Amino acid sequence: MRWAAALRMGVLVGAAIGLAGAGVLWLGGLRWVALAVAGLVVLVAIWRGTVAGRLRRATAYAESSDELWVRNGLLVRTVAVVPYGRLQSAVVTDGPWLRRYGLANVSITTAGMGGSSEVKGLTRMDAEALMGRLVERAKTLQWTQ
Repeated sequence: MRWAAALRMGVLVGAAIGLAGAGVLWLGGLRWVALAVAGLVVLVAIWRGTVAGRLRRATAYAESSDELWVRNGLLVRTVAVVPYGRLQSAVVTDGPWLRRYGLANVSITTAGMGGSSEVKGLTRMDAEALMGRLVERAKTLQWTQ
């Protein structure tokens, strides 16, 4: 619920900035351009606002005994499998926007071909717990192989 609220608030802020830009164009005498920009901003805001909940449901992760599965994307779905033994680092990140809603992302880097993955929209506590489990499993698997 927090993730969808954060996305919707981002849509509102983006729409406000876009409409302010359209207002500047309007005052500058570029009325047709201003109307086109305002219309585009409204359409994008409506679309992003309606897909916010679906975008959250399209983002998921699952832990197994040997690997982490991460699914992201609404239109283009990406499923990544991260073997714990190849894990290089797990980092919890949160910017001011995510912090406002008590959310964080976990960025995962793997060895080899520069692979990386990200688990988005977790609560800060869940993100730190996931990072701790990933690091512990990676240590265990790297030392036993």
